[in-house]
Amino acid sequence: MRDILKTLENEHGQLRTLFAAINATTDRAEKKRAELLEKIEAVLVPHAKWEELVFYPAYAERASHDQLLLHAEAIQEHRAVELTVLPDLHASAKNTRQFAGSVKVLS
Repeated sequence: MRDILKTLENEHGQLRTLFAAINATTDRAEKKRAELLEKIEAVLVPHAKWEELVFYPAYAERASHDQLLLHAEAIQEHRAVELTVLPDLHASAKNTRQFAGSVKVLS
């Protein structure tokens, strides 16, 4: 279990770095934004699915009443990213404020 937690921690670090990079781009950096979004999704999607299928259920089994609130928040954040934020990013032109705002929410 420690190896898995270390992997999750490393992936969180990778994502923080990628989010910082994409948030630092300007509207003129269409190509760079597209490349960074692709990299973010390559790490984020499998990471989120693993959390949902393995980590969150194990966490919920051991969670206190207050910790179950954190669990519920995390599940809803994942749903929002999957169902709204990522589709909005793909529908937005990479050189717009809409894209930049959606990236900020994703971060």
